[in-house]
Amino acid sequence: MADFRSFLSPSSLWTILILGLIVSSSLCADDKAMPDLEKVTEWATAVSGELKRLNLLESYIMSHYGSKVYNKLTIKSGVTVKTATIDQPKLVQEMAKDLSEMLGKKTAALRETVRVAEDFAANYSWNETIRKEDIGYENSKELLQENVSLTFEDRFEKRVNYNFSGVHIPVEIFDGNKDILNGLNWTAALDEQFKKNAQNDDQILWQYFGSQSGFMRTYPATPWPKKKVDLYDVRRQSWYTQGSSSPKDMMILIDKSGSTHGQSLQLMQNAVKSILDTLGENDFVNIVQFAEEASFVSSCFNTTPFVQANYRNKKQLERDVDKLEASGQADFSSALKFAFEKFKEFSENENDTSDDKIKGANCNKVIMLLTDGGTDNAEDIFEQYNWPNKTVRVFTYAVGPTPNPVHAVRWMACANRGYFSQIPAMGAIRARVQNYEIVLARDKALARSRDAQWTSCEFNTFREWDKQLVYTSYLSETLALGGGRHDQWEITLDPREYIPVLSRPQVIKNKKTFEWGNIYEDYLGLGMMTTVTLPVYNTSSTSSNQTILGVVGIDVTTAQLEAKTPFDKIGPIGYSFAINPNGYVVFHPNLKTSGKYMTEPPNVDILDLEIDEENEEMIKLRKNMINGKTGKTETIGTLFLSPDQRYVSFDKATYAYTFIKNTTFSLGLSIPFFKTKYFIFETSFENLDWKHVNETSPNSLSGKDFKVLVAPWKYRKNSTKTKDLPFDIQNILDLLDKHPDPDEWDMDMLGHLYWDIKLIPGLLNFTQPGGSNESVRLSSKMVKINSTAFFVITSGGMTFVRPASEARLFESQRDPRKSPLFTRALHSKACILSADYTNDNTTTSSVTITCYVPAIENGMEFDRPAVAGERFDHSDILAIVHKAINTINQNNGYRNVLTCEDEGVNCYILDSGGFLVAGNVDDPDEWIGRFIGEFDSTVFTALNGTVYSKVEQYDFQSTCEKKNPSASAGFSSFRIPSVDLLFDVLNVGWWSSKVSWALTSFSLYSWLIPDVTVYADDDDEDQDTKCVKAFQQYYINNKTTLEHSIFCKNCSRRVTAVYMDDMNSLFVVSGPKCDECDDEKINPLPHEVSPEDTEKIVCAMAQAPRSRLRSYACYHSDDREDVSECGCCGLYMSWLMSIVMLLTIIWQVKALH
Repeated sequence: MADFRSFLSPSSLWTILILGLIVSSSLCADDKAMPDLEKVTEWATAVSGELKRLNLLESYIMSHYGSKVYNKLTIKSGVTVKTATIDQPKLVQEMAKDLSEMLGKKTAALRETVRVAEDFAANYSWNETIRKEDIGYENSKELLQENVSLTFEDRFEKRVNYNFSGVHIPVEIFDGNKDILNGLNWTAALDEQFKKNAQNDDQILWQYFGSQSGFMRTYPATPWPKKKVDLYDVRRQSWYTQGSSSPKDMMILIDKSGSTHGQSLQLMQNAVKSILDTLGENDFVNIVQFAEEASFVSSCFNTTPFVQANYRNKKQLERDVDKLEASGQADFSSALKFAFEKFKEFSENENDTSDDKIKGANCNKVIMLLTDGGTDNAEDIFEQYNWPNKTVRVFTYAVGPTPNPVHAVRWMACANRGYFSQIPAMGAIRARVQNYEIVLARDKALARSRDAQWTSCEFNTFREWDKQLVYTSYLSETLALGGGRHDQWEITLDPREYIPVLSRPQVIKNKKTFEWGNIYEDYLGLGMMTTVTLPVYNTSSTSSNQTILGVVGIDVTTAQLEAKTPFDKIGPIGYSFAINPNGYVVFHPNLKTSGKYMTEPPNVDILDLEIDEENEEMIKLRKNMINGKTGKTETIGTLFLSPDQRYVSFDKATYAYTFIKNTTFSLGLSIPFFKTKYFIFETSFENLDWKHVNETSPNSLSGKDFKVLVAPWKYRKNSTKTKDLPFDIQNILDLLDKHPDPDEWDMDMLGHLYWDIKLIPGLLNFTQPGGSNESVRLSSKMVKINSTAFFVITSGGMTFVRPASEARLFESQRDPRKSPLFTRALHSKACILSADYTNDNTTTSSVTITCYVPAIENGMEFDRPAVAGERFDHSDILAIVHKAINTINQNNGYRNVLTCEDEGVNCYILDSGGFLVAGNVDDPDEWIGRFIGEFDSTVFTALNGTVYSKVEQYDFQSTCEKKNPSASAGFSSFRIPSVDLLFDVLNVGWWSSKVSWALTSFSLYSWLIPDVTVYADDDDEDQDTKCVKAFQQYYINNKTTLEHSIFCKNCSRRVTAVYMDDMNSLFVVSGPKCDECDDEKINPLPHEVSPEDTEKIVCAMAQAPRSRLRSYACYHSDDREDVSECGCCGLYMSWLMSIVMLLTIIWQVKALH
């Protein structure tokens, strides 16, 4: 009796109930049961085999690449085909040598340009009375209006003029400033050197001179891109900042005490963002908020004193700074002690040899203090932590229109090798925050270092005011507050502007080395590029010889670098890549090369693009590369991303690597494991007879209803325009007629294409109705099925499609290097299934079967030179599935088993990424090609993490639709004019010659009323905004079977899945859907990441730093540096005083007239 009571216990009854539900849900009419794992496995094997038999092109094309066959074809085709063993280390070193020679031409041109520039500057006589009409220059913004002669140039993909350079001046700089005019005057002579460089190197691209005063010369001249608001400033570009000063560890201190409430705090927040703009990936930064106590503004970055100043970290800091609120009372000593303690803590990491500790720049050490003023100079803190060596420079900023006393704040900077500046209004931010660069540049300037890295500006030592100043003794006394001279307020070309201060030690030591900068998207439209830079020093006899005048740069696109890849030897899915000493990618096939908001270097690590970031062998490869080593890996099993970013495939490859001489880059070459040899196609131009493939010739095969597409490659070596790259075979024939000179053609590529085209006659015979393909199919005694298209894609660039009407479906696949079909098939160990996919439920219910074609020699595979496939209607594929299952059931006597034709049974064939290829879904046109998580999330939940594994990448410079476009606004840095204009107004010459410019360029109202104003972004006409997006891909892992039961309240469901070896796909059988299951639908398409999740992602990445190499020279101090130039107490005026001053000026002007 006790046993019976135990049997009837609540837990036992619940178990019986669940088992009953399972049994009842597994039964239907006629007491048929759901198939178990054994039966589903048999079904999957049968279905996989029948689908494999549908694509017979593979076996036919294999014969084309067998040694016996290509020996015979050589006699007929006029092409001698041989094979050679791949020597991967030799290939990577040859490519590195080619790159070094190409880049060597750029550095030679750069060196000569800098020599010429310094000679011109040294011999130039400064003109204090220079006027705008005294000089001639071409304003890039006005080239179109001035009807300047412009000619389209293929190299630049736009109209240019080679006779002169174009000049760009930032909108906030007065183009009549005498420093700007003198700079334009002496740099005009650079045009002749730019021309010589272009004549000596027919592949040279943009050449620049970026002045520390803000203007930029670009050769050749081209119209400046039209923007609603032009915010471009050369001094804020990554290539410029890297070229002018050594890297730095920077701690920014923000006074958030109660007195900063309102405009002062808002100014500080915007000033901090401008400071962050000047930092690059070799710099390290963190931000501290303080009142009575100090703490990091970001909880994300509070576990380390500094984080790398890459794009994502800077954006996170900006978001955290925006959250600051004013309260409390400022304690400078507390804030500075906190900062110095963090510097001390950070320096201890230098002695730690582990890779998990963040190693900083270990060069310049900088504190940036932003406050509205105060009386405490914290002398005891400096004495304790920074004196007498003064290893940490201190820069101070008095922020706001009516600050507290600032003499103590200025003293801090002067006593610690820094500089003091004032930011009274929004328009002064950019000029003022760059002052710190002048000081840091001193060391580089003093070293005379040609390390192309950063720019900086140095200020004048309060030189005498302009002699034209007409002012009362009151105004003179006011100006005397700044020492009687007020050049702090001017943006000038003076040798001691802000950037040169930062680089003085470098100049004094006379050091110059080439620096290849971070990659970035070209503002003029040439795509991703890197710029090699070299600083220009002031070597005139009147100079203190510690001044940088600017930076000269020459561009190289990543496409130019990647073009040196030996694809003819490594094949279409082999690839080259390069990284810098931070491990960031210079070029890589998976790197995003364009984007609306890619205004800064993307800072993408090689492990993020190689997907398998936890792979120990890939981590070791990265470390060897950043250390500049040369070597070759063993075969590495890793993940490969498809060109459309929808799939990842696990495959094996070997990697060879070496450094690129005269750069800081390291080059890598990836070759798939199966490719041990490559084809050599020896032929002559005269031996190639193309008439038989001319689709318009009466003697051709054109009547056979086929189309031959061609990869958009440079078969003709001099093809530079995108429109000149071939689309189909007819384009090749037209180009051959137009350019019959053999020297213009790449005979290796042309011979390979010609060889592949020799497949066509056999393909036409094989694919015609009643041909060998159909007879083989009929012998299978399965469902008679007709394909809707046959296709072959070869590594030589040929895509054959029959019938011609279906060629449109393969136009995006014609480049095998970028074709998802081609790359996925070659990375697969079997054939692949795929279905067309769109985002808007307009998929067509067609299924494509694609198989790679191996090349065999002596019984061994040495290459996969082609893929072959066919397209079928989904209904035909589903009929084969049903027929195969029924045959298995009949042969094995499975009578009481539910099949895919029974109601309530869901059968899916999922491809390697989890997308539906075939299934008994209600609306195939809607669901075929879509992700399993979109239409059956319960099944996806069962498969996720068991059969499918997930990888995820993030795009930190993506775009998303604005949720509320009308609310998009920010604080203006351009609506309120620079304070430089305020002091120019004090000059009578301004009124006589410059008033019209001011009235058209600036709003007088906003000048007089310096409240924070609101502006729309320069891209405000668009309905997009910056955001972070996540990309997810799924792949089938090593688990090949799954039998799983799902319980949702009162419903249960069995899911059985079996991997289909021949199709690299998953066969899934499940019971009916449970309405009680409320699993969230999953779509792997790129989607916006919430700010909260973005912070978590950025935090995790910052707390797991990767190893890096300091490859730069460091110039942070020099005993000869003049540190007495540390800023002055500036002039502040109230609104009333501004009006009084303006009325006084008007009265003076009237009196003069």
